[in-house]
Amino acid sequence: MIDKFNEWFAGEFQNKDQAFGRPLFYAYVKLTHIKLDNGFFYGEQQDMWKKQPYRQFAIKPVVDGDKLVIRNYDVNKELHLGFNNLNQITEENLMYKSGCDNIINFAVQSFISVLKSMSIGSNGF
Repeated sequence: MIDKFNEWFAGEFQNKDQAFGRPLFYAYVKLTHIKLDNGFFYGEQQDMWKKQPYRQFAIKPVVDGDKLVIRNYDVNKELHLGFNNLNQITEENLMYKSGCDNIINFAVQSFISVLKSMSIGSNGF
């Protein structure tokens, strides 16, 4: 399950069709996830019309029984901006975001996610 998640999660994604189809409702954004050798992903989310990302983050997917727990971390934004110094993304250099874990279940050909701090609701991707 974690191998499938890693394969599907890594890469660059954008919502051009959605944003151009309903421009009053959706910004045109790009989201990039880079898989690191230590099990972390580093990501940047950017409005396509701006030079700098508005969100940078690190996550670490961890197997927990028959589920994945996606642990969320804050990163040093200046240090890693533009996908720099990614070798310095380690557990010791990040701030864990307590209460922001996602619990992931694999169902047929999709992953279903629920925030750990939520009692109901889910978001699929």
